[in-house]
Amino acid sequence: MHWFFSLLAVCRRIVAVCHTGGLGRLALGLLCCQSALAWAGAAGVSYQLYLDSDGQQQGGCTAAASVPGGLAAGFEFRLQVDLDAQGEPLPARWSVCQGGAFVEAAPSSPIEVLASSTLSGPAGLEDVLDLAVPWALLGDAKAVRVLVGAGADVLEAGAGSGGPIWLARSEASGLPTPGAGAVQAVPALQPALRWVLMIALAGAAGWGWRRGGRSVWAVCGLGLLLVATPWQGRAWAEMPAELPVVSVDAAGDVPAGSPDLLSLQAQTRQDTLFLRLRSRGNNHAPLWQSALPPLQTLVAGQSAPLNLQAHDPDGDTLRWQWLVPVPAGLSLVPDAQTVLGVSGATVTARFEQPGRYSAEVQVLDAAGAQARAVLAWEVTPAPVEPDPDAGRCGVLGGGGLSTGGVDRAGLSYVTATDYATLKRHLDRLEPLIYVPAGVTIDIPNRKYAVVLHRGQTLFGDRGQDGQPGALLRVAYEDEQPHEWAVFSLDTGSRISGLRIEGPYQAANTANNTIGLQLAVDALGIEVDNSEIYGWPWAAVSVKASRQARIHHNHIHHNIKSGLGYGVVVQNGRTSADIACNVFHFNRHAVAGSGQTGERYEVHHNLVRPGGGRDAYHQVDMHAYPNTTRAGAFLDIHDNWFDYGQYGTMSRVVIGIRGIPTDGPPVIYGNFFNQPYHVSSTQDSISLTLNPTPTEADLLRDNRFKVGFSYRREGDKCVLGWLGQRQTVSCSSVDLPP
Repeated sequence: MHWFFSLLAVCRRIVAVCHTGGLGRLALGLLCCQSALAWAGAAGVSYQLYLDSDGQQQGGCTAAASVPGGLAAGFEFRLQVDLDAQGEPLPARWSVCQGGAFVEAAPSSPIEVLASSTLSGPAGLEDVLDLAVPWALLGDAKAVRVLVGAGADVLEAGAGSGGPIWLARSEASGLPTPGAGAVQAVPALQPALRWVLMIALAGAAGWGWRRGGRSVWAVCGLGLLLVATPWQGRAWAEMPAELPVVSVDAAGDVPAGSPDLLSLQAQTRQDTLFLRLRSRGNNHAPLWQSALPPLQTLVAGQSAPLNLQAHDPDGDTLRWQWLVPVPAGLSLVPDAQTVLGVSGATVTARFEQPGRYSAEVQVLDAAGAQARAVLAWEVTPAPVEPDPDAGRCGVLGGGGLSTGGVDRAGLSYVTATDYATLKRHLDRLEPLIYVPAGVTIDIPNRKYAVVLHRGQTLFGDRGQDGQPGALLRVAYEDEQPHEWAVFSLDTGSRISGLRIEGPYQAANTANNTIGLQLAVDALGIEVDNSEIYGWPWAAVSVKASRQARIHHNHIHHNIKSGLGYGVVVQNGRTSADIACNVFHFNRHAVAGSGQTGERYEVHHNLVRPGGGRDAYHQVDMHAYPNTTRAGAFLDIHDNWFDYGQYGTMSRVVIGIRGIPTDGPPVIYGNFFNQPYHVSSTQDSISLTLNPTPTEADLLRDNRFKVGFSYRREGDKCVLGWLGQRQTVSCSSVDLPP
């Protein structure tokens, strides 16, 4: 029934508007009846509403309104509502008069700003504010005098010499009624029969409501209906529309024809005082003509112009200026012409050094009202001569900033050099935590010793300027299983540019420890530019986590018998993009448990031949136990498989042990160092139960018997094959840096 009572509330607002202002005001009433329908309002206009019950004939806070020990029968309240630079009302402030001064207090009942708007009229802009003030805030007051302030002026609500507007509670019913002070301005309440314009709902069989002597009925169908609604004295008592209010200057005179004219429309109900304040002549601050741009990016030494445009609702001439300090390299050229209140300016930025720069600019009108904006630039180093061997990955296995590492320049971050500090930063939800080069942090071998919460980034400098990266190390303790993950990552978190060492780097251990565990149902986790090794179960476990990105890492020596995964997707509902890594000495480089929803894309990775008799096929998807299902979808393309030589436990390179639910495996563009048939019982690609792709498809779409080479050339290392080249991390292919 909530929708029903909301509809009736709307109708009551329409009744009030139609009765007090005629059907010509109907559209305005509709727009103002719900705050969600409010439109952009006045910029910087301030209203003050004085509700005075102390019986004094002047506004403001007087000593007579305060008594020792708190409020008494005589008191004054003040409600101030300001509008921000976009014209939206700020939260109302409620003050009570104590000791001759207004003291801000929390209202016992909420004060609702129903709508704020600015309208264009023949006399210029008009600012309209609708308020609903609970009568309960006025306590046991028998009469309330209403005075209004707009901007710096205090305006007394009255008509001619009729005095202030008074609302008094009826002795008989307790309802607010017009007081004696407003007799000249307030006519008697008019007929008890009003008309309501309503829209019936389509398909309704009919509905009705009766409360306090009121009734409303409608029939089925869709259209506009006039429904008679009798008032029986227990619903609304209404003040008339357009009671004039004129401003008073500092000397107390009333300027004739003052443009700062404010009109008041008031109506009361048993529990609420509704007020509509309407003023003309207020100055409105400039507004931005369009959305301001976000962070700008440019290259050091290059110029970049940025065009800004603002307009003034009152048509004033606008003036542009910086707010100091202003970094060197910025210029501001205002438009010399202002047409109909619209003015433009061009900010030109040229910074010689990389980093992040910001400045604040403002545009002002003739009265000094302003709109401000903070502009920011991210400046990157001038590009060096591109590496012709960079290929799809830049530096295969991790290359620091060239492959997406974290650039500290211009960032606000905290630093950790020991475990206690690291944990404190993580627990305090610091967004960026840096571990400097050359630092080693010993991490306890326990479950979730390091927890990255949503959006946190833990990073170092691996790959930048030849740095190996800080080391986070978990020591070997004993042959207990230790079956847990040491690192946990939640949605949006990232580990970048670090070395993360586990407790054991061989197959003969009882340890079942996981390095990085992605939290269940987490999204968008990134692991990049790191060296991750020595984790018996898995270096990176993507556990029912989606849209994970594992790229530009060196992942090696994760080789426990029966486990030993570089990256494993498991627990279903999992997706991962695994790219530009170098895998070496893992039992499986990439594996999956085969549960429903598991999917991965494995591309542009180098798989090296280490592992010997402890290494099995390198790209794997299990068949889920007791089923033929093998995950959801597998895409394996453009990898370099320097694997499968004699001496490994299995010479199979890709082994899919069941049927993916969302279509056959996609395998193309890969390079294998061995032939398709490596023995009478083994092929380089084993697709159990999958009819496609066929052997002919695989031979057509991939290359076999490819020779690979690794060599150092100047300041870089290169992977070579078939006359092609790809830059690779030197340390990941055992070449000196």
